[in-house]
Formats: sequence, structure tokens, C-alpha cells
Amino acid sequence: MNLSQILVRDDFRIDAFHQTVCKKFSLSEGMRKRAKKLLTLPHLDLYLCSNEDIFVFKTFTEREGDLQDCISLAQRGLDWNSIIDEIQAQIHHSGEDVWITWIGERLDILMEKGLNIPIIDQIDKLRDTYFEELERTFAEKKKEV
Repeated sequence: MNLSQILVRDDFRIDAFHQTVCKKFSLSEGMRKRAKKLLTLPHLDLYLCSNEDIFVFKTFTEREGDLQDCISLAQRGLDWNSIIDEIQAQIHHSGEDVWITWIGERLDILMEKGLNIPIIDQIDKLRDTYFEELERTFAEKKKEV
């Protein structure tokens, strides 16, 4: 996941990434705008990502604890439009359409656990588009052979 550092103290853990997560998912301009400044030091400003962006980051992992974190975040209330906008921006920026399948699978699991995902229809459309394009590309390559 391109992890740079893991910082642990007692029951708290911070995963520090340099530039990207999963080799292409990056801290976007939208994420920077949604982040809240927590602390200013002489040579460092510390920001906290929005709950929406933390939710998106946690849909990329397969850790059971991250699913529970997603549920907790959603129960506090999320701006689902920001989430779908960020997912689309990340796909566009990275060129990694396959991510929608990973995110979709995690959202499916969250729905099975009883979480309401208001953007699931949009996620499903993005997944369908990805698979249709994959099938089209496969069919074209098959014709070439």
C-alpha cells in the first residue's frame, strides 16, 4: 500500500503514507479542501482528513476493523455526494478504473451488515461501465488473434 511509517502508541495507530496509497490513490485537491487544520507548529501544519475521505480510504482495505470504522463513520452522518465525487475524481486522476470494483465489493459487504449506502446505484453504474469496457477490450483483442 506504499506505507511509509506505522506509528503506534498504546491502542492508537497512525499509518503514514508518502504521496499515495495503493500506489496511485492520492490526497486530492478536494480532500485538501475538506481537511480541517488541527495544529500549527513552527515547521508543520497538521490536518485531519474529513470523515468522508477517511471512509473512502477505508474501502480500499480488507481489514475487518476498517469495515466497522466505515459503519461508525456512516452512523455519524456522511456527505455521500462528496464520497461519490471523490471516488470518480480518484478514478479519473489515477486512470485505475478497477478500483471501483474493490470499493463496490466493500460497499456490498457494508450493505450486508445493514448499512444504508445512498450512492450504491451510482457505484453499480460505475462498476457496470468498468466491466462493459473490459469485455469490449477483451472482445477486440480476441478478434485480433
